[in-house]
Amino acid sequence: MTKGRSAALIVCIAVALAMVLVPTAGAGPWTAASGNWTWVNNSIEFTDVGNGCQSLTGDENGTWKGTFAGVSHEDFFGVVIPDGSMGGALTSAFKGSVKHTKGTMVMHIDFWAPFTSLFMGGSWKIVSGAGGLSHLRGQGTWVSLVDAENTPLSAATYEGKIRLK
Repeated sequence: MTKGRSAALIVCIAVALAMVLVPTAGAGPWTAASGNWTWVNNSIEFTDVGNGCQSLTGDENGTWKGTFAGVSHEDFFGVVIPDGSMGGALTSAFKGSVKHTKGTMVMHIDFWAPFTSLFMGGSWKIVSGAGGLSHLRGQGTWVSLVDAENTPLSAATYEGKIRLK
């Protein structure tokens, strides 16, 4: 190998290592996140899609307490199968603070509710942030009780891990 190629290889390795190591060098530690999330449905629409299944779409306004302190707007979609079980996803636009750092963030939240259970639950993941939350990362789970008709009681507890830069 020539001196030029050796030098180029060393530079490439150094650049690759810098790209891998530098973003995590300034990141804070992962910490626990927990609290309560409540919501009020603004709209929900069910559409028959055949074979006893229905699609559902709608939106809601949320209030978060605990690690996430603020308000949100969620748009959701999902499917209900013939036995009454349902699942789907929400996009949550959050405004408030996380561990006393103010900003906005977008979360992806999925949900599932087996009809034979008195619980509805799912997972959440922070997709992006702005302001003080621009470097926020995190994910976790949430759970809510449902009534006898498998309707969520509009209140959940959440937990997981987050990291601020």
